[in-house]
Amino acid sequence: NNNIHVTIGLPENLIKYDSLLLENPYRLQINLHEIKVPAVLPLDKKSVPVKELPPPAAYDRTILKEASLPETKEKTLQAIEPPSPAQKAEPYEIDNKKLDLIQARILSRKGLYDKSLRIYHSLRQRYPDDEDIWLDYIETLVSQLNYELSLSETNKLLQKNPYSMRALKIKARIYHELNQAPWTFPVYENILRIYRNDADIWSNYAFAKQYTEQWAEALNYFCKALELDPENRDLQGNTHDILKEHRPNLKIGYHSYQLSADGSQTNTSYMHYSRHLTTKTYIYLNYDQIDIDRPERSGVSSIDKSIDDVTLRVQHSFNPTWKVRLGSGIYSGLGDDNSLFLGLDYRTWQNAYLRADYIYRRPWYDSVEAADHDGSFNHGTLSFDWSFYKLCGLYLGLEKWKYFTDNDNDYGSETTFLGILTKKFTENPDFSLSYSFYRSKFSYENSNFTPIIMLDSEKVHSLSFNFEHWPCTYWAYTLSGGVWSDVVRSVDAWYANPGILFRLGNRIECQASYEYSSESGTVEEGEVENIHFNTKIIF
Repeated sequence: NNNIHVTIGLPENLIKYDSLLLENPYRLQINLHEIKVPAVLPLDKKSVPVKELPPPAAYDRTILKEASLPETKEKTLQAIEPPSPAQKAEPYEIDNKKLDLIQARILSRKGLYDKSLRIYHSLRQRYPDDEDIWLDYIETLVSQLNYELSLSETNKLLQKNPYSMRALKIKARIYHELNQAPWTFPVYENILRIYRNDADIWSNYAFAKQYTEQWAEALNYFCKALELDPENRDLQGNTHDILKEHRPNLKIGYHSYQLSADGSQTNTSYMHYSRHLTTKTYIYLNYDQIDIDRPERSGVSSIDKSIDDVTLRVQHSFNPTWKVRLGSGIYSGLGDDNSLFLGLDYRTWQNAYLRADYIYRRPWYDSVEAADHDGSFNHGTLSFDWSFYKLCGLYLGLEKWKYFTDNDNDYGSETTFLGILTKKFTENPDFSLSYSFYRSKFSYENSNFTPIIMLDSEKVHSLSFNFEHWPCTYWAYTLSGGVWSDVVRSVDAWYANPGILFRLGNRIECQASYEYSSESGTVEEGEVENIHFNTKIIF
């Protein structure tokens, strides 16, 4: 609406012009037209009228006024009235629809969803048949977490256009954000009936299957996506992760626990094998060889025990909601007994699990004094494990321990509670902080028989961190540590645990770590050192 006045000096024969606005509002086209001016005749006492000149073809309104011979050439030229640029210019049409759409998208990306939605409401009223505006409006509703209205609008759009790929993807996104991954399955099936050669759809479908722990279907769909996009590294990594987790594997390792207070040392060598029997049934076969040694000291007898422990456990998934575990074991060198394992998992909602486990007859050698009395224990656990907001975790565990000594003598019982709250701040590198609270109470069955000293009560607050960084795909370094305080015993301590990991190709992984703690957290107070390394082979 602003007028720009331009003055141009022109030769006499090009003084007539017209203008034309171009598409770019800052450019102007000027057309110049040559005008033939009649020659000036010699002056005479009698005025001779000059005939009226016909207007040039380009003019539609301008004419030459009558001029007498005595009139000068300049006066004749002044009689020419060229049209103004504003009279000849066509108004520039601004695309308000496009400008409003751009503004709404910018506001949405800035998180100003209310302002963005007001513009989309106006656009929807002005252009009710524009599907792109409708879809942008729905996506803004999803970003605002208004799932009910966004799902309603998506269904209306799909009734009008059931083949809209974008609308179907939005519907799958809504179900996924509602933690209802199974609801996405028919949506992806509908998409794949139309677009079977879309690698992204196969990949998204695979993630949904993996999210519901249907790893075999997820692996199948990742492979189909790789056939369509074989150079996609993300797809290659996801496929490898599933294979690494579910292929048969063997872990061989060594762990050493050393307590400075009494010089005791517990060394464990182990070999653990696991594999799938079917897609829903998994077995774990473990062998542990445990050596317990404590040197003789003043008032403390020496201990030298060796335990061979073999266990076999089977886990079966009836569906993504229910899992059951059953196992047995046999150990010798510390009472020579059989073990029994029972367990049940129930997924209360997505990423939240309620677990119950019971273990019958396991060797008791912590503290080492229990090994000298052929100790054993029964153990029951009820726990709740929840991962929420993708970066937070909550664990609540209630445990009951029943301890026995020689000839199944009831020694005592212990009840413990553990709560852990974890927040992950970054994923690459992986860095998280955790706060935990631990409470325990122990009671002796016979207060006159207490050869194994136990802590009667504990109330421990702790703050810890975990850091893991992969400079490349073949090695990583880790560091964890923290501080804790037992308010019952008025004991404060700290610990640090550095480690390193190696990957030799895609099938061999090695890990080594060292942990130092300024306090054992047991009756035998003192510093503790842990050394651990293992090698995992994936077949």
